[in-house]
Amino acid sequence: MRIYVKRENWDGGIWFKLPATDAEAGKLWKELADIHPMPMIPYIGDVDCGIGGMEGCLLGEPVFEKGHLEMLGRLAEQLDEMGTEECLLFTAAVEMERPDSIEQALETMGHLDAYELKPQIRDMDGLGRYLAEKEKEEIPQAIEKIFDYWNYAAARREQYSCFTKGGFVERKKPQEGTPAGMEAGVPPHKPGGTKAVLTVEVKKQPYGYESFSMPMAERELAEAEKRIGTAEYGYGAEMRVVAAYEGLYETLPPGCTIRELNQAAWEVREYMDHGESDRLLLLAALEAELPETMEDACRVIRRCAEYQFLPLKSLTPEGYARYVLERDGVRVPAHLQAYVREKEFGQKMMEETGPVQTLYGVVINRAHPIRPPRYSAGSFRLFSPLTVSAYGGREPVQPLILSGQEAASLQAAIRGHIARSMQGYGEGGLAELLSNRILARKVRCMWPDAEEKGGELWGVLKVDTAAALTDREKAALTEEWRMIAGEGWGLQLMYRPICRGEREMHVGFWDTERGSGLFIMPEEEFLKSTGHHGMELQ
Repeated sequence: MRIYVKRENWDGGIWFKLPATDAEAGKLWKELADIHPMPMIPYIGDVDCGIGGMEGCLLGEPVFEKGHLEMLGRLAEQLDEMGTEECLLFTAAVEMERPDSIEQALETMGHLDAYELKPQIRDMDGLGRYLAEKEKEEIPQAIEKIFDYWNYAAARREQYSCFTKGGFVERKKPQEGTPAGMEAGVPPHKPGGTKAVLTVEVKKQPYGYESFSMPMAERELAEAEKRIGTAEYGYGAEMRVVAAYEGLYETLPPGCTIRELNQAAWEVREYMDHGESDRLLLLAALEAELPETMEDACRVIRRCAEYQFLPLKSLTPEGYARYVLERDGVRVPAHLQAYVREKEFGQKMMEETGPVQTLYGVVINRAHPIRPPRYSAGSFRLFSPLTVSAYGGREPVQPLILSGQEAASLQAAIRGHIARSMQGYGEGGLAELLSNRILARKVRCMWPDAEEKGGELWGVLKVDTAAALTDREKAALTEEWRMIAGEGWGLQLMYRPICRGEREMHVGFWDTERGSGLFIMPEEEFLKSTGHHGMELQ
């Protein structure tokens, strides 16, 4: 099997033989880079594999992204190992199922047992006689000589399959018990198939991503772990996760490994397969329980039927008291309402029954009160290099990176600049931007600042928590802060200059273009690593 690899900014291309070794793939990557250094994504411009219809399936697919190179290699290996009959079956399956991606081509290839070759049927007349016998059509003997078997077959051909050079290939009928609309063995991308719960993409070096659709069987999971070298991918690794249900990934414990994500995907699949339609209830239950481990999260998913939403827009003691009284059929006469201690009663009932306010609504567990971890306020600070770039004045076109006392002397101006950037945020500050719902529940507020230590100016994030964070949650918070500093609030801050005379100064909390030696460290670790250990923590 060969593919013609092209780039958007190049009229030519390179034929590349598959399967290929890592060295051969690296050579192709270098050749493409030498032709043009711009980061245009290489894609498939043509296919040579001997299977009709594969061009329509693979054309335009990126070569080095989403684990495609690995999948193309598997596709080529299996094509090389196919016998004549298997090639005929695959050719017919591609024509019938029309896969439109590498993933779907592999799925189709994996279900060739759903098709059967009839080498004795070589033309439409033969197909018509076969179908008439199969369908037990009683064609009167008097008209048999003038019966048009060709047109009889033509009217039914689409539902039965297609011809190949080796004979007719028929799609097998569904087995007894197969759900309506699903053929036995037909790949899951066809109508009626099973949707992936999670799609994970892990960054590979020097190019591309390895892509997984979950849930996966144990054998597939082990092969995936082997290909990427480890299962320990979570926060801090270059990994992207897309969930079939919006909000699902954000309500799972942060920093999950690939194996843990697969565990959750199986549980969610089981929950959805039982006919549960309330996705929001599942998300609310996970957020309410604040699971610290994937085992905890899976228990919540399995018991989701125990939870229910309450008809309350927000959770207050007074509102909950009125809800409980109304639920129990208690009507307080109007002239006595002023004497009912609603707040006291509501607070007592909330402690007994454990309702929780979530992003999706107020939720309660009918079997037992929701008891998230005991709340205990705390705080810590994260330090990182602060990049101050100066433009204008006597500086050249390239910015002058300020450091030492020159940067430290700007501390008051930079603090004021940061404070102005935070005017649109509430009491929680940057905690409002946290994507993981467990972190959002546990973190009270996040406020950025700038501080001088040892003659240098540093970026600081003060974090106040409502409940203790696990080590994984701290790592996840650090990663979310890196994203906020580099691509969210911090990027907006960097685009707003501090003007002093002819100079414009830009402050970067995570400036990957001009900053150097970027890191984020807890305060104690930072002080120790920079030689300031023993200084009083603020």
